[in-house]
Amino acid sequence: GDVIVVENPMKGRAYFGDLNAHIAITRGAAGFVTNGFTRDTVEVKCSNFPVYAAGSTCSDVRGVATVESTNQCISLDGVSCCPGDLIFSDQEGTLIIPRRFGNIVIEEALKRVFSESSIRQDILNGSSVSEIV
Repeated sequence: GDVIVVENPMKGRAYFGDLNAHIAITRGAAGFVTNGFTRDTVEVKCSNFPVYAAGSTCSDVRGVATVESTNQCISLDGVSCCPGDLIFSDQEGTLIIPRRFGNIVIEEALKRVFSESSIRQDILNGSSVSEIV
């Protein structure tokens, strides 16, 4: 599914919460990413819908903001994000990979995962740091 990505110029207000999460789930979205805030964090977490945001607040944008556009390139704190780009998020941050670089980035990431897995196994087998490096 697609990831919903929102550029939030309304600092201190949330564009996304529990009801939005349920709409996204029923429409097959894979997750939500914003440079702004979300709300209803407990309820959203219980829905198991992946949400990555700068923080949370009880204040939403109702009555003070509107959706300006959809399926357009946006900027999240200076990082461009366009429809079709690859999005990878976890608790440590979000990577936005331009679509044209997707295959090579995935290939290099898999190499690193396999390399780190091998190093981890060497550590578990008792190898010293000098042997590993």
